Amino acid sequence: MRKELENIKVPVSGSIKPQVNRYYLRVSRRYMTVGILLMVTLVLYIMGVMALFGEYVTYDNLKYLSRDFSAISLGGGADFKKIVYNGRENLKFDYFRDGVAMVNGDTITYYDPSGIPLIDEKINYREPVIVGGGKYMLVYDLGGESYSIYNQLTKIIEREAEGRIVACDIATEGAAVIVTRSHETKYVATLYNAAFKKSMSIYKDNYVTDAAISPNGKRIVITSAIPSGTDFSCEIDICAAGQSESVRVMTYEHTMPFDIHAMDDGFLLLCDRGIYYYDYDGKSLGSYTFDGMSLMYADINDDSAVIVGSTNAIGNESRVIVLDSSGNLVCDRTFSERISSVYASRDMKAASAYIKTSSSLIAFQSNGDDIILASDSDGEIVSVVPVKSGAIVCRRSGAEFISPSDVANKSE
Repeated sequence: MRKELENIKVPVSGSIKPQVNRYYLRVSRRYMTVGILLMVTLVLYIMGVMALFGEYVTYDNLKYLSRDFSAISLGGGADFKKIVYNGRENLKFDYFRDGVAMVNGDTITYYDPSGIPLIDEKINYREPVIVGGGKYMLVYDLGGESYSIYNQLTKIIEREAEGRIVACDIATEGAAVIVTRSHETKYVATLYNAAFKKSMSIYKDNYVTDAAISPNGKRIVITSAIPSGTDFSCEIDICAAGQSESVRVMTYEHTMPFDIHAMDDGFLLLCDRGIYYYDYDGKSLGSYTFDGMSLMYADINDDSAVIVGSTNAIGNESRVIVLDSSGNLVCDRTFSERISSVYASRDMKAASAYIKTSSSLIAFQSNGDDIILASDSDGEIVSVVPVKSGAIVCRRSGAEFISPSDVANKSE
């Protein structure tokens, strides 16, 4: 019986046909058809754009498309790590989006808040100057004609001005003002909109010392020195974007303007006689005069201003004045050591100001205490970039973040 079962042959089909659901088959065919149509449409669109607007499809324009692709480099609150770079002469540092930008005549490098280098490009500027805006950073050649604009990842604009550049500023959204020497008048301030198209020009017959643009790009403030015998007078010209007439022009005799800084609600003007706060209609919001001292150093940012003046002829005794963003007095004290530079704080809780002497960096506290943050014995300190909770101390071959609170806790 078993042998008979073993000899039974069961016929098996050579192929097994799978069962097909006709509904899903129709759906898949529809998706495939739509995909093919989209691909054909994309190819036709690209061909049409190249045929009609091919002259505008340039390398610079493609780079400009990346102007807002910088969110990934915000740093995520990571601690700033110690960075190392090749020691060079004429290094300059500035603050940009919680990180630090470093430039000399050959190279510009930007380190994000974590200390990671995101930009490292060759430039050829004789006297490079960094202007950090809200979203963008403008770098120009003072006395030259070249300038560039960067976001946190790359260069998006590189151009030549129509004359030698004397001052620049950039707004949060990218509008910019560039002041150059002019053949028609002494100076011309050219305003560019957020798309970096030229929108207006302002001609000045007097010696322009500085210019600033409001964060929203709607107001431009230009300061000029007017010769008056053996002295100078200060002219402040407040202009509105798109309007030929000035909003207001103010003149102050026997005053030399040095620097101007634009903020959300108004601007701050630094002169040889004092520091003055105005709104964008020209209304005075406050001032602080430098009575009894000669201006030596000053630094201004959105959060504070620090001024150092000499109170004697020898220069070994200085007066340090610190004001907050509203012009309120934070610190006014006499300092007996010789000061070589000052840096305005971006966090009053960390320090009211940073003072560089011939041998060390000192953090001034609002309560009157001094904290020695760093010493030149570990390498010459060439610059300091105040950030939140402390400052980035830049030496010739490297930089590191130092917190005044951490230094104070270690000394206790």
